[in-house]
Amino acid sequence: GAIVLGVSPDSVASHKKFKGKHNLSVKLLSDPERMVLESYGAWGVKKMYGKESAGVIRSTVLIDPAGFVRRTWPKAKSSGHAREVLQTLQELTQSCLKGCSQTPWKRASLVPKLTLGITRGQERGERDSPPPGP
Repeated sequence: GAIVLGVSPDSVASHKKFKGKHNLSVKLLSDPERMVLESYGAWGVKKMYGKESAGVIRSTVLIDPAGFVRRTWPKAKSSGHAREVLQTLQELTQSCLKGCSQTPWKRASLVPKLTLGITRGQERGERDSPPPGP
């Protein structure tokens, strides 16, 4: 029952084209001001081919239904990553069925609101950017 979202500074139109080209069912959220990306440390300086440039740092954040960050994977690598995230999700689900013994790391209060706003806009194809903050 997990919801998977992808976030990048690319436009909604660009996301639509990318999803079609790669036959993706994941919701891709547009964050041109990089508010969400920066909130989660997913925007910054990275090295590629010996050159440094600012850009998206591929990361994964697991947020529970109450909005608590349960686990982060900064600088996530493709190989085996999906399997690791799924295993962690299953472990946390089992833990919560027994009473959620794990303490949340950090509350993700602002970002879920932005994410939901972008998602609604994307579904209607109306917005290229997140709504203003609270």
